[in-house]
Amino acid sequence: MRNWENLSLIQKVVIGLLITIAAAFAPELMMLVDFGGIELAFSFLLVYCKPLIVWLQPKVIWVSSKINIAKVAFLNSALFQPKVFTTHAVFCSVTMVLTGSFVLSIALFLPALMANGILV
Repeated sequence: MRNWENLSLIQKVVIGLLITIAAAFAPELMMLVDFGGIELAFSFLLVYCKPLIVWLQPKVIWVSSKINIAKVAFLNSALFQPKVFTTHAVFCSVTMVLTGSFVLSIALFLPALMANGILV
C-alpha cells in the first residue's frame, strides 16, 4: 500500500470515511489509528472483513454459475433459432395489427416458450 502522504485527497477521504464508519462497530480501530496510524487501521479493517469475504465468495460463485446456466439455456432455446423467431415475430405482428390486442399477440409466443421448457 502506498504511503498516506502519497494518496490523493479523494483516496484519503474515502479511507477516512471507511475507518470512521467501521469505528462505530469496532472501536478498537481508533486505538490502532493512535498507535500505528491510518495504514495499520486500514489493514486491520481488511483483516476484519476476511471472514465475510470467505463466507460470501462461494455464494457469489454459485449465483454466477446459475446465471451462466440460465444464459446458455436461453441462448440454446427454440425461440432464439432464426427461423422460429422470425416466424413467431411475423405472426405476432400480424396478430397485433389485425386484433389490436397486445395480450393476444404475445400469446403466440407461448408455444415456443413451452416447447423451450420441455426441451431443456
